[in-house]
Amino acid sequence: MRTDDPMAERRQSQAPMSLNEILRATFRIYGSRFMLFFGIVFAMELSIVVLETALGIGVKRGGGVRLFALAIGLLFPVLANVFQQGATIVAAAQVYTGGSPTFNLSYDTTFVKLGAIIVALVMVLLAVGLMMATLIGIPAGIYFGVGWFFTVQVILLEDLAFGRALARSYQLVKGNWWRVLGIIIVLGLIVTIPTALLTGASGTAASSTSRFDPTIASASAFGAAFLNAVVTAIFLPIGWIGATVLYLDLRRRKETDVASS
Repeated sequence: MRTDDPMAERRQSQAPMSLNEILRATFRIYGSRFMLFFGIVFAMELSIVVLETALGIGVKRGGGVRLFALAIGLLFPVLANVFQQGATIVAAAQVYTGGSPTFNLSYDTTFVKLGAIIVALVMVLLAVGLMMATLIGIPAGIYFGVGWFFTVQVILLEDLAFGRALARSYQLVKGNWWRVLGIIIVLGLIVTIPTALLTGASGTAASSTSRFDPTIASASAFGAAFLNAVVTAIFLPIGWIGATVLYLDLRRRKETDVASS
């Protein structure tokens, strides 16, 4: 029987989800709300395209305007990425638990926690970066990077401060480190390979017109950037949805173990 809740059966099971089950759950969630997930990412990606086009004019002017344009051009994509990641996580978790997420609610929830998310991500990047700055510290950086992988999910879905969120993520991954790493790699490949192929093709097509009239070249570059935004909005949510499904599976199992002990 068809149901509007794509994860109802899975939530009733107490067994850990296999890679195949996580991928199936990911695509069921994604397919059941495709336009929502596409819209969440595309809104930010299109904003980046429009802003970078406008900032390109400022860069050509030089002076203080150029420095301002460069600063905004560096910071806004990072902020947009955090926003779309958080909103996708919130929406995916709501679908998984049988809820009905909306575009506005997903972004509103992320906005409220934005400060904690940014601080946590900066802490993770600095800590992992310092560890991996030396050859001997690379294994530790990878180890803790995987351990803290679910920090954003914890902040958004468990309402913990950034410090406790790091510890909570590490607790969830403990005992499942290799499994988490393997699934992360698989999800990364699913997102990265088609995205790289399609955006690379659009970039090649755009560069082939650069020798023509400047107006045509500019329009072609904007068109390629727009297509890249569409491609990114199609594939990028898959990784974040899959990571959220894995997080919820780990959380369910940990809480079940605590309750039964």
